[in-house]
Amino acid sequence: MRGVTRVTICNLVKKYGVPRYGAGKISLAEATRILNDNQQPNKQRMGQSSTDDPEDKAPAYNTSRAKREHYNALKAEAEYEKLVGNLVSRKAVEDAAAQLGNHLSNRIRDFSSSIADALAREKDPRKIKSMIDERLFEYINETADQLRKL
Repeated sequence: MRGVTRVTICNLVKKYGVPRYGAGKISLAEATRILNDNQQPNKQRMGQSSTDDPEDKAPAYNTSRAKREHYNALKAEAEYEKLVGNLVSRKAVEDAAAQLGNHLSNRIRDFSSSIADALAREKDPRKIKSMIDERLFEYINETADQLRKL
């Protein structure tokens, strides 16, 4: 009965007075009814349902199944994207970004020393601005070229 031991059943028979029939056997339907009748107030106090209605379990099962199917679909989509080459490893992207960042940082640090002499000789502010812009665009284009190579 309900996956309980023989000792537990004997104790329930004594406690709730479940009638015995020939050779000490009990009626499962009658024992279940008596148990439900006697345990109903306790279950209601604890906020539990007194019946094992399959429809009470259905929403939780259906929700869990829907979630599982959703994540299986996402997994299949990710595997497909990786197969066709639309996904790359995170480590490769992080390494490439770090390399590009280091290159750009080095170029910015070298900017003042690479252009200082030329700027010191120049007196015309428009020419100085033009020289600075030219060097910055050179660095930007160089960085863009490296980015395309990744």
